[in-house]
Amino acid sequence: MKRKICVLLLLIVFMSFSTVSYASTYAKSDSPIQLRWTFLDIADQSFDIKSGKATIEAMTIGESNVTNTSVIVNLQKKSGTSSWTTIKSWTVSENDNTASFRTTWLVSTGYYYRLETIHSASYNGQKESTVLISAERYAM
Repeated sequence: MKRKICVLLLLIVFMSFSTVSYASTYAKSDSPIQLRWTFLDIADQSFDIKSGKATIEAMTIGESNVTNTSVIVNLQKKSGTSSWTTIKSWTVSENDNTASFRTTWLVSTGYYYRLETIHSASYNGQKESTVLISAERYAM
């Protein structure tokens, strides 16, 4: 019995020291969450739906030595209970360390949508990419 109580107390002590971290769709190299990127500095997206109109923004910023950046923006609609279908895609490629995109798009009401963005940065023949997926939004 004493052994069970000791194990329970140790478990409580260890759990009290644990922390929970949440990653957002905003990822920056000097944020508390270190993603260990070499060429990417910022990968960011913004997605909202109001009155059947989706507002979509995405940005890729590379380190100062980066020569090419790109962002692929996929607007996805939920099909069934768990699968997603890309209904519109945009690509921005720049011979610079910054690629950004912004648009509005009309969506059908009564469905769930999300944004998938693929951010890439290249330097000296090497490419680094990351994917961000937004929370789903319901179009009313």
